[in-house]
Amino acid sequence: MADVHLGSWILQPRRQLIADGQRVALGRRALDILSVLAEAEGGIVTKDELFEAVWPGTIVEENALQVHVATLRKALGPEANRLKTIRGVGYQLDIGCVAAGAAESSAEFPCGREDRLPGTATAERPVCDEVRILVLPFANMSGDPEQEYFADGITEDIITDLSKVSAIAVISRASSFTFKGAPADISGIVERLNVTHVLEGSVRKSANRVRVTVQLIDRASSNHIWGERYDRDLSDIFELQDELSEAIVHALKVKLLPAERVAIESRGTRNSDAYDCYIRARALRASIMPGNLGRAIENYRQALTLDPRFAMAWAGLASAMVLRESYSSASTDAVLSEIDIATANAIKLGPELPETLASRAQRCLFDRDWRGAARCIADFRERQVSDWTVLSHLLLALGRAAEAAEQQFHVRRADPLSFGASWGLQFHLDCAGRFEEAEAEYEKSKDLTGPHQPLHWLALTRAMALNDPALVSLRLELLADDTDLLPFGRELTNVLDVPAKGLSVLATAMAMPENQTPPRLDAIAHFGAYLKHSDIALKALRLGLVERRGSMVIDLWHPNFSRIRRDPRFKEIVRDIGLVEYWRESGAWGDFARPVNDVDFELADFIPRNVT
Repeated sequence: MADVHLGSWILQPRRQLIADGQRVALGRRALDILSVLAEAEGGIVTKDELFEAVWPGTIVEENALQVHVATLRKALGPEANRLKTIRGVGYQLDIGCVAAGAAESSAEFPCGREDRLPGTATAERPVCDEVRILVLPFANMSGDPEQEYFADGITEDIITDLSKVSAIAVISRASSFTFKGAPADISGIVERLNVTHVLEGSVRKSANRVRVTVQLIDRASSNHIWGERYDRDLSDIFELQDELSEAIVHALKVKLLPAERVAIESRGTRNSDAYDCYIRARALRASIMPGNLGRAIENYRQALTLDPRFAMAWAGLASAMVLRESYSSASTDAVLSEIDIATANAIKLGPELPETLASRAQRCLFDRDWRGAARCIADFRERQVSDWTVLSHLLLALGRAAEAAEQQFHVRRADPLSFGASWGLQFHLDCAGRFEEAEAEYEKSKDLTGPHQPLHWLALTRAMALNDPALVSLRLELLADDTDLLPFGRELTNVLDVPAKGLSVLATAMAMPENQTPPRLDAIAHFGAYLKHSDIALKALRLGLVERRGSMVIDLWHPNFSRIRRDPRFKEIVRDIGLVEYWRESGAWGDFARPVNDVDFELADFIPRNVT
């Protein structure tokens, strides 16, 4: 069958689904279901026909089909309404244009057209059975800004709980929290994120009492269709959360499967004080600020003192400590030992947790454990956990830039308002040589909520790779006074058009102990490469990646460094961090390297394309 165009999506039946020129990660069963529906050329396919085509000769529960359909709708994003449920019969895929006179999409016909079943005068209207919900950040009504973390923690846990229900698509935490503190324009939100429901609420915590007020808003009517107030002792916080999550599911008229109820009620701890420390740590960790990371680590430790079997706290501790070390100029044996213990306990107590997998991945990047990184990639894919940027980083670290960019597109689609997802997409597009798309994403990201310095830095390094002096000067000016990243930025701005003076500024900066952290060494390396001074660039890279064990291994594949990749000293850095040994053993050389013989290898030049 020829390719099927679903708006901007392209389905190659039985092979792949493509969006934005990149393959969408889909399981084989989901792809087979979509292909069978496409092959019906707009006709209705019954559930029995789908079971026979996708699971021939196998007895399968109907819920399996519903789960895969929900997965498909998530993957199709804005084209999800093409996949229609014919209630009590089966499914239908709209693969063509809406005929003249067909009903427009509305609250009465939420899927777009009124279709008729074969052999009937009037058919039951198709109904989009996927529930898509946005949980807005709960307001802190305690009168104490220090309790903000608690309201945020309740919000995050509701998002997590609802995400465990297969029939519900939940907007991620990162996108949800872009609305924190802003007036809620419900009609604008539902249109922007294509959700069917919005949940909003407030939390009041006082002494040992907590009050949670919630209300659920329906998109079709813009009315509040359910609301409740819960008053509890703080010691009953877990029972409150269980009751609240199940009440929301019930209000959404979604069936909660037994396994999903068990998953929701699995909080990781039943110690309310340990939970309080954990959500405080989680909020601090989410800021990714070096000062807050230390406070997060202390709160994770307190949580684990209260409950040593709290797996998510072990995973959080390991993740926060690895992230903090990426800013450090040196790591002590005691710190590395604590990271080892935290990672081992997370794996032992919660091996299936996504948080554990993410902490394992971060540790592999930190340790240069490339075999472990490959195992983490396999585990992410086996568990169908594809909305984590760290998976993109693993792929790029191994030199698989094109694959990493494709993966990060999936993260961005799953989390459309996430500042971090946009940052990741821009970085991975740059490393894949897709500058036009990276530049377009940079422009879009200016409307996102978050600290924009990291995005300006990516835009600056892109301008360096393109060797555009005017654009470099313009973008450096945006960062010249950022003393955290570029304490030498203002001085460099004044002399950048005189290479000899610019190199003098970089040499002086690199000699200062306060600039011996991996992020600042990485910045010096970028400027050195741009000014075509290999010695400074390569010395900074070696200091940051080999001697200081910085976490930005992925930056090796940034196109700004393409001009120094053929230097033997660059090849030695790649050898010293263990990549060459891994490539030879695995045979997976990625996009930038290839073997010359049994002992030597070569790294490819990179020819950037102009931004249009």
